[in-house]
Amino acid sequence: MLAPSDGRFSYLLAAALVDSGDRNEVIGVLDASLTRQPNDVLSLPALARYLGEAGQNERAAETRRKVDTLLRE
Repeated sequence: MLAPSDGRFSYLLAAALVDSGDRNEVIGVLDASLTRQPNDVLSLPALARYLGEAGQNERAAETRRKVDTLLRE
C-alpha cells in the first residue's frame, strides 16, 4: 500500500498534479519527497524535468547531474 512517506506516492501525486498546470506545486511535492529520500530514482528525474519546464535551468541541470551520478554507481 502507498503511504505519503513512500517516494512512489509522492511521484504519483506529482504526476497527477501536472495536469493542474501548477509546476511550483509539483516541484514542491517532489522536493519534499527528496528531503525524505534524496536518491529516489523516480522523483529525481521528474524533478529535473519540471524544473526545466519552470525555467529553473541551473537547478534542473544540477538535478540531472545527480541522476547521472546515481546511475553510474
